[in-house]
Amino acid sequence: MAPGAYDFRRDLFFDGIGGIGFSLGRAQLVDAEVIGDSEPFSHRLWRSFADLRAVIERRILAAMPDPTTAGVAVAFVTGSQTAVPKPALVAMREQG
Repeated sequence: MAPGAYDFRRDLFFDGIGGIGFSLGRAQLVDAEVIGDSEPFSHRLWRSFADLRAVIERRILAAMPDPTTAGVAVAFVTGSQTAVPKPALVAMREQG
């Protein structure tokens, strides 16, 4: 985002799109009852990465006393911005 640049959020809002994302593979329909033990290896692998990222996030947040610094550290290490306070996110975006 830059001042005067194209605003994707505005167009998405007026198009009625509430969120966007990406996928590492093709979308597949999965029956919830089938997942159990027969879940594909790739699903288990990506879930284990997500679990590891959550563990790392919790450990960083527990080890660093300042919530802003800890949130930024979590964002740099895991890519998750959920622990970064909103004012810090705004400041980082404004600074580029």
